Amino acid sequence: MSAGRSHTCGIRTDNTITCWGHNEHRQADAPAGQFTAISAGGSHTCALRTDNTITCWGHNGYRQANAP
Repeated sequence: MSAGRSHTCGIRTDNTITCWGHNEHRQADAPAGQFTAISAGGSHTCALRTDNTITCWGHNGYRQANAP
């Protein structure tokens, strides 16, 4: 589980993500898929998929959600 400025996300037992809270920048709109780790930022969130790729979503005004 990880808490951002005004949203929180966690990984369920089936490895999917659930998020709740403020969603002005879609930072609480979790993508589909299976994940092993998650980190919520101020208005964005990034997570590590089970295939070891990184996915980020939410506010991207400074390219902070552009995963390598």
